[in-house]
Amino acid sequence: MKRSQIPNALTVTRLVMTLAVLLTLDLADRLDQPTTLVLTALTLFVIAALTDALDGFLARRWNVISRFGRIVDPLADKLLILGTAGYLAAVDNFNTGLTAWMLAILLVRELLVTGLRGLVESSGHDFSAVASGKLKMILQSVAIPWAILGMAIDPAAASHTWFFLTRDILLHATALATLASGIPYVINAAIALRDAD
Repeated sequence: MKRSQIPNALTVTRLVMTLAVLLTLDLADRLDQPTTLVLTALTLFVIAALTDALDGFLARRWNVISRFGRIVDPLADKLLILGTAGYLAAVDNFNTGLTAWMLAILLVRELLVTGLRGLVESSGHDFSAVASGKLKMILQSVAIPWAILGMAIDPAAASHTWFFLTRDILLHATALATLASGIPYVINAAIALRDAD
């Protein structure tokens, strides 16, 4: 494989691993002894999230940013985060801590920013990621695995209270950071579109 193809290969790998995460979580939900499957899904999610950081780093370092990568990389990110969050919000047999309103914030923010990006870039302006967007992705990549891990931990055990408290704090912080991270994009889009008129 050529060096220039490695970042895109990592992106495609993330898409495949996202499907594996969701299938593994679904199996865990259906079985009485889900711990091994939950930990497998957790491991797959963490590896997939790491490929997100790695493919972008390599593409910039080697100056091999491609049209495919610009389109498919953010799609793979969104599928990993939103797909897993959607499953955790809907799962029947576990209290994952991820609620419908948190999922709604994640979905609305991603749809809004994606729509604004298409609008702004079609007018010839740059709409690159901002620092708050990167912080949001880091928080999501920590909170969601924490919620997955909670599926393998007995919530009735008093010794685990700290774990679930931390999980809930992380999930609420992630929802708020996700909401706040959309604000700079809206401001940047308003400025860019005003200048385009």
